[in-house]
Amino acid sequence: MTRNRFELLLRTFHCSNNQTCPRGDRLYKVRGLVDMLVSKYKICNIPGENLCIDESVIPFVGRLSFRQYIKNKRHRYGIKIFKLCINDGYTIGFKIYAGQEAIPGVAVSTKIVMELAADYLDEGRTMFTDNWYTSVSLANELLSRSTNLVGTLRSNRKFNPKDVINAKLKKGEIKSSQNENNIVIMKWKDKRDVLMLSTKHKDNLIETTNKRAQKLFKPKMIMDYNKAKGFVDISDLRNSYHSPLRRSLKWYRKIAFEILLNTSLLNALTLFNTVTGNKMGVTEFRENIVQALLMKVNIPIIPKPTEGEIHKIVNSNRGRCSNCYFEMVQQGGREHAQKITRKVLTKCPGCSKHLCLDCFFKLHSTKKI
Repeated sequence: MTRNRFELLLRTFHCSNNQTCPRGDRLYKVRGLVDMLVSKYKICNIPGENLCIDESVIPFVGRLSFRQYIKNKRHRYGIKIFKLCINDGYTIGFKIYAGQEAIPGVAVSTKIVMELAADYLDEGRTMFTDNWYTSVSLANELLSRSTNLVGTLRSNRKFNPKDVINAKLKKGEIKSSQNENNIVIMKWKDKRDVLMLSTKHKDNLIETTNKRAQKLFKPKMIMDYNKAKGFVDISDLRNSYHSPLRRSLKWYRKIAFEILLNTSLLNALTLFNTVTGNKMGVTEFRENIVQALLMKVNIPIIPKPTEGEIHKIVNSNRGRCSNCYFEMVQQGGREHAQKITRKVLTKCPGCSKHLCLDCFFKLHSTKKI
């Protein structure tokens, strides 16, 4: 493929028909592609007990109404996405944050968790979240759907027990409280205070007065959280290896390439390693995919057209686009056309005229190229 053809395909890349876009649908340009791929992800892999939800950022600095700023991310400006991940960083849920998520009486974080996990509730699984999502209200919602919740907790959330929040602890000490729904809120002092919520670890809280044991002790709730919370981190880390994302003014192109060339490829790698028992790296897997796509078998040879039938874009010396020049002459005369018409470096040998890309495809849309 020539560079010009590649740039043309890249410039005209679309995932939807702009003519049928409904008013007010911000994600219409990529919704069909994302929904189709996420449904495939769910078919190919059934999650185990543990699920993890976290947000990631697709870097984008252009003008966009729902562009986000997240200060603790590597790329601070971009499009926020919520991921639902399982073992080995496999993504089974993918939601783009476009604003307009608020519902009266329901927290946005609770709404996102319930939407992403809707297909996996009522089966005794455990959801791991960070402190932006975790709350007593979310824990009650998940318990009503036979699902546990484990996550870090912010001290200013509603229904937090004051005696645990205000407790002054020394390193290694634990203070915990359990309500009537068996929701445990624990405060543990490490280098700093760690506040956790869990509906799963009811009998695993060990309080000790031995100072040496306190320094060495780490609650099981913390260890399980650190292990499961790494699901999304693994996905983001692998995405950073030789990322195919490039600068673009089109936000939908960034999202499409992210889910096609990063998320889908990493999910395929996880399935490949699981099925074959191999441990292939991300870079090697990408190279193998590219080589397989470049293989062409039993392609019929198309005879070359005669000289008079050849219509294609080739590089040439600098000259005015003949079609643009003709249109400008009709609008304002010859002098106006000479001032306004741009000069191009492309020419159609079949027409023996300089043509810009837009005019070339406009004139040859019904011709045999």
